[in-house]
Amino acid sequence: MLAWRQGLVGSGRIGADGRGPDTDANAQAAAMISSFDRLAGQNRGAGSSVAMGMFRPAPVILSTALVLAAMSRPAEACSCARPSIAAGAARADAVFAGRIVATTVTPVDPAACKKKPAWCVKSYRYTIAVDNVWKGDVPANVEVDAGHGRGDCSFGKMTAERWLVMASGPLDHLTVRLCSGTRPATTRALAQAVSAIGTGSVP
Repeated sequence: MLAWRQGLVGSGRIGADGRGPDTDANAQAAAMISSFDRLAGQNRGAGSSVAMGMFRPAPVILSTALVLAAMSRPAEACSCARPSIAAGAARADAVFAGRIVATTVTPVDPAACKKKPAWCVKSYRYTIAVDNVWKGDVPANVEVDAGHGRGDCSFGKMTAERWLVMASGPLDHLTVRLCSGTRPATTRALAQAVSAIGTGSVP
């Protein structure tokens, strides 16, 4: 990827700071994704149903009992808006793109989970193989805490494979939240990142 970036600078398509016209940003994002795919190699599951953060949830029909159970729980809500990539990157301690390679799920209250498994609240921690870094001294593999996603604006379960991460905290305890600007690393999101904060570098 570094050679690709240097080639773009040398050809005049982008400046030395990695910035360029929006038309170039889309091409750079596409090339970045292609590079990510090559780096992933055989680590990617051949039968994966997730591709670049795009997925379609299956319809769910709730029974009367489930509806009543849901109504008996405390209300959960998160009131924050996801910032733009530029604003999120400015506030974040680390900004990078990569793919989830491992997930650790931990019950928040093990005793409560045993008593009422259907209501079990779980916290999620992810190991991400980093492909590109815009901010922070991020290593090739890094862990991020995503919380439980139950009304506190934490992510909880992150369903996409690749993410554009804007995390806060020290490198040994990075956290991501819905309000941080973190989003699936789609072609569009990466093109916006290239336009807003440059091409970044390999870890």
